[in-house]
Amino acid sequence: MKKAIVLVISVLCIMSLAVGCSAKEMENTGSDIQSSVDSAEDKIESGINDITDNDSSMGSDSSAAKISKDEAKKIALKHANLTDKDISDLEIELENDNGVPTYEVTFDTKTDEYDYHIDAATGKIVSSKKEKRD
Repeated sequence: MKKAIVLVISVLCIMSLAVGCSAKEMENTGSDIQSSVDSAEDKIESGINDITDNDSSMGSDSSAAKISKDEAKKIALKHANLTDKDISDLEIELENDNGVPTYEVTFDTKTDEYDYHIDAATGKIVSSKKEKRD
């Protein structure tokens, strides 16, 4: 995401400089453009750090989780009545669902796809879904 933001800002800087400059003037503004890009990158980095800090205070980081990813996996497998040997394509992500840290646990079996949302603070299954694989 950071790269995309930097790219957009860089393009906007170049476009704004190009509108007011002739081709000769454009050659002389290379260092000005680089300075603008560097400044924009610094501002973006600062903003990203601020966002990360705010997310942490809202409980989206792993320190807000009372249970581990492994415990979330065990809860989902127990509910599905499966073992590690029965599953493939396991993915576990810690998310923030409306301020509540939640693990999304997804995995496949030979016949089905499973999707669990597990409260990372309590271990309670918030939702579960089982669908036949195509």
